Amino acid sequence: MPSPVCRIGRGLTALTFDRGLSRTARREVRSLFSLVGQVLEIPENKFDAFTVTYSSSHGYHALATLAEAAKNTGLDRKTALIAAAHALADGILAWREGGMSLENLLREAATPGGIAATVMSSMDANGYRKTVDRGLKAGIRRARLNAK
Repeated sequence: MPSPVCRIGRGLTALTFDRGLSRTARREVRSLFSLVGQVLEIPENKFDAFTVTYSSSHGYHALATLAEAAKNTGLDRKTALIAAAHALADGILAWREGGMSLENLLREAATPGGIAATVMSSMDANGYRKTVDRGLKAGIRRARLNAK
């Protein structure tokens, strides 16, 4: 299952192989998909959970939602999109390439009593984590229905 972000070489592809497939064939398949991004091999029983989690739609949805909220606070659309894209993409890139743990980055970015900590606390108090959890579970239910 390749990611649509493969078109820019930053995809993520999960592979599940039949036990009977040779090591050589597995290596060839991994090599093919590595041309367009990172490759993970996961057990087939984890595939639905992976599929609902890795979709680039999460980033697009978060970008659209954050930018819209920023517009509602007074920013123009262009500035809202740039600020939201930085918050999401560049923050995540710093985590991926910077070597710091996510927990440390969260502590660093969200000073107790500060603006970011207040925003995150309010989002969590209003169901952010539960909403994401419910969304993923709904996606897994859909995947299982589609498989029938």
